[in-house]
Amino acid sequence: MWIVDPVDGTREYGEERTDWAVHVAMAVNGAPVLGAVALPGLDLVLRSDQPGEVPPAPEVLRMVVSRTRPAPEATGVAEKIGAELVPMGSAGAKAMAILRGEADIYLHSGGQYEWDSCAPAAVALGWGLHASRIDGSTLVYNQTDVYMPDLLICRPEHAEMVLAVAAAITA
Repeated sequence: MWIVDPVDGTREYGEERTDWAVHVAMAVNGAPVLGAVALPGLDLVLRSDQPGEVPPAPEVLRMVVSRTRPAPEATGVAEKIGAELVPMGSAGAKAMAILRGEADIYLHSGGQYEWDSCAPAAVALGWGLHASRIDGSTLVYNQTDVYMPDLLICRPEHAEMVLAVAAAITA
């Protein structure tokens, strides 16, 4: 199943910002197996089939959050692990900020739809990052109900810590 979001971050697009994206992904048996996220404002396309090297994480981790409505779970996790919050627009821009070395963690618990996260998850996985629900379960696409309650994309070395803190906060 092809899952497409032609303008992820319509508010940012309308404000002529650079933190909006275009998503194209393919889910096979529910798994995000192929994806591309274009960041037209930056003249950049990141693809799952052309992985690059993710820059090393700094000493103080950075967590991208919604610039207009950061999720309480994300801000709570950031506080517990001492991460700096980086407000940003679209889901694709946030996820690609990790690949680009501008952030280290993207935790979203405010709900999205399959088209918001499938391509970013596919690209992140293709680049060797961790992508899951915030309870650690697998992301599953092409469902009858296309609502996705939450998402975690981060460097694999941070996944266990972020998932444990998220579990403690949401318990």
